[in-house]
Amino acid sequence: MLKKIEIAARKLLLNILLFFSIKKKPEKIDLKKGDNILIIRLNRIGDALVTTPLIKVLAETGGFNVSVLADAKNKIVFENNPFVKETIVFKKGLAGFRQTIKRLNNLNFKIVIDAHVDVSTTVSFLVASLNAFTLALKKSNAKLYSATLQPLTKEKTHIVERVLRLADYFNLNYSKDNVNIIYKPKEESLTFANKEIQKINPDRKFLLGINISAGSDARFWGVENYKRLIESAEPFDIAIILFCVPWETERAENISEGRIPIFAHKFDELAAEISKLDLLFSPDTSTVHLASAFNVPVFGIYVLYNTTEMPWSPYRSEHELVITREPNFNNLNFEEVKEKFINFLSKFVSLNN
Repeated sequence: MLKKIEIAARKLLLNILLFFSIKKKPEKIDLKKGDNILIIRLNRIGDALVTTPLIKVLAETGGFNVSVLADAKNKIVFENNPFVKETIVFKKGLAGFRQTIKRLNNLNFKIVIDAHVDVSTTVSFLVASLNAFTLALKKSNAKLYSATLQPLTKEKTHIVERVLRLADYFNLNYSKDNVNIIYKPKEESLTFANKEIQKINPDRKFLLGINISAGSDARFWGVENYKRLIESAEPFDIAIILFCVPWETERAENISEGRIPIFAHKFDELAAEISKLDLLFSPDTSTVHLASAFNVPVFGIYVLYNTTEMPWSPYRSEHELVITREPNFNNLNFEEVKEKFINFLSKFVSLNN
């Protein structure tokens, strides 16, 4: 009930803002290499990861100095990114909002880009308070921006390319063949991952990672299903590890029963560990995007309920998906998943003789 009230209040505030706003008149903006630009990308880690190709194109091909206004929850994606000049963390609350606006206006960015494909009330108020030229994909709050671009269709276009559409404003000559998710684990995380994986896979067998965590119980496939999945993979000449967030360790232990090693580490260490895999099974798009960054093949199970949007599949990695149109995995058929998964796994590794 409180959540519904909060959503209604946000919509009301946004409507008031739009009613009283005067659209910033489009103007000829003279951009050159070395100019400072800002990308706003709040919310979750997955949202941040799909924005990294845009950042690379603007920094590498455009030659701009790209800073990012991030959320405390997703800042880690940008902090070690070689194409990000500075990561600024958005401060919540009225006082934090004012501090953020003051800082951004003092930095005098040549252009500010809203990288959200949907309307964000918070970002709308940010944009309305900034002095800079602003750019976004066209949406219901378009009058707040100096310029907008017609978005690509969500039914037929991958989320990476929908965000990358913003680069078209700059008329940059780049190849989409070179576009991918970017995430750079810290060196200490890579060292840690190498040591951990060496312990559990000293013979360097084909390494399958099974991630059970997905941000909500609706996308938890169940202890018994994961047990049966592991049993179906054991006849292959492989090593298996389980991934989970720390607060789901008990679930992982119930699946493992002491037979399969469990990795329940911090995000940067998790990313480093995924980079060492030969195949990832996951219901979670954040880990799927990480796998894409490292060209690790992915088998994904997805909930696409009440939406026509193209799934947030790996952008570059070879992959296979099983999709349910129901709100959870309760009726996701194990045999269907098993058959497709074993066929996919067989492309990369052979059965034990």
